This record gives sequence, C-alpha cells and structure tokens, in this order.
Amino acid sequence: MPTYRGSWRLRVIGNDAMYPQRVVIDGSVADVIPGKVGQEKLISGKEWHLRLEYHDGSRWKRSTKVLPQQVRRNGNQAAQIIVSKDTFKFDSAPNDLVLSLEKVAESPNEQFSIENLFASDSINLTKLGGDALNRAHGEHLLGVEIKNTGVEEFSYDALLEFSSQGRARLAEHEVLVQDEWSPAVLRSTGQEVFDGAVSVPPLDVGETTTVYFQVDSTLARPGDPSIEFELRQESDGQTVTSRSTAAITVQGGAPARRPDGRAKAGRRTATTPTRTLPRAATSFVHEHPGATANGQ
Repeated sequence: MPTYRGSWRLRVIGNDAMYPQRVVIDGSVADVIPGKVGQEKLISGKEWHLRLEYHDGSRWKRSTKVLPQQVRRNGNQAAQIIVSKDTFKFDSAPNDLVLSLEKVAESPNEQFSIENLFASDSINLTKLGGDALNRAHGEHLLGVEIKNTGVEEFSYDALLEFSSQGRARLAEHEVLVQDEWSPAVLRSTGQEVFDGAVSVPPLDVGETTTVYFQVDSTLARPGDPSIEFELRQESDGQTVTSRSTAAITVQGGAPARRPDGRAKAGRRTATTPTRTLPRAATSFVHEHPGATANGQ
C-alpha cells in the first residue's frame, strides 16, 4: 500500500475497467475519491496511505495489483504514476485505474529530518552520558539520527554533512569538527567520508539511521546551538540538496583528562576536509572518481 507524506495532488487519469473503481485514503487523513477520469483531490497529511478498490457487484474489494511507478523528480518537485488491475478475470492489462500524483510546494527541508543529536564513544559507538556535548568528552563522535521524510528511498550516493552555518554554530561554542578520520574510527562506524561529508546507507521512506561525525569538545563553552545539516543525493541525473536543523546542548564541565591525569590539549585547529575511505570501500570509488582508497 503506497505511503505518502505532506501534500500531494491526486488525479484520476485513466479508467478501463468493467467494475466501478475508487481510491481510499487513510492514515493521518481519510477520504474516498471516485475512480472516474477527471476526479482530482488535494491530499495533505503527516503520513497517509493510498488503497485502490473495485466493486464486483456484491462489495468493495482491494484491487489485485497496484503498481506505483518510479518517482520522477525535477529539482525539488516530484511526481508519480500508479497503474492497477482490479481482477485478472477478464484481461491482464494493468490499466483498470490509473492515477497521477504530484507533490505540492515541496520544500528542500522535507527530504529528511534530524531526530536526535548525541555524544558518542569513537570505538564502541555508545552514548557518552546524556545527549549533551561536554568538554569532559574531549575528542569524540557526534551521533546524528536521520529520518527519511521524503518521497523515495535514499540513493546509494547519499551524503550528509554540516552546512557552513552548522560548523559556525558549533565553533561559536568551541566545538570543532574534525575532518581527518583514523582508520580505526572509520572501521567502527562503517562509514565512508568524502570532503567532510559522510555516507548515508540506502534508507526507505519513514526509516531512520544514525551517522557519525568527529568533533573536539575539549574547550566547549555552554549553550544550545541549532546545527544545520545538508543532505546531497543524485535523482534523475540531478544533485538534490536538502537541509534540516536540530539543537543540541553544549556543556562546559571539566576538561578531558589523559591517563596521567593531565588535561587533554585536543586538536584545536580546524582541519582541511580530505577524502578518506576505508580500505574495503570500492563501490564509492567508482561513484566518486576523485576519491581513492588511501585518502589521497
């Protein structure tokens, strides 16, 4: 059953059926649309589902086959065609009811959302206390829980990175993003890194995953900065960039300590972004010709 989020304009553009047809909408919004060519409806809701039905003379039944075609994109706009077959009793052509759906006023910020930000250990990927960043953590990972709120699965080349504004907000609180990754940390996260951006695994609509960035909180100053992230992915030969923002608490606290009891100095100079890949990363080398397995 196809699932949608936000506002879509639904049109009935084809009907070659012997039985009456209809479209049933449920979820965060409910509606019933007659399956007659020319019928049109604007459907808006947080998350809603589309079901096609036919009436065989006794009752309404679900169509036997519903085939959503690939979502077509033009910049931040999206459209989709759905074809269906009520029953294979008379023929097999999937044209009994044909729908067109167009995303309305889609914003770049509707592609993904940041569900949570938290401090994480660099090797075991365990949370460091609460969700706040603390200077006692020293150099560590920033965990970013990301949710696909768009209209299609994230592609294999999806990359997440701090926007320049996001880096600046962290720097204002003396939290610096570290773009040079050690092989050990890359192995623990299972990520690939390209010019400061990290790879995001294929993610279906509505699903969440966590990716990690290296930061240095050794000299962190208290505050609650809002951090902006950018997601870049290819769609129909175009690079689509989306943005989302989430806040995190930064705490002062005592500086991180070395095993000998001395305070850690930390790497306090922002590094120049480099392309760094784990040795086993071969698929991304082909998709990003400038990247090499040894980070050069």
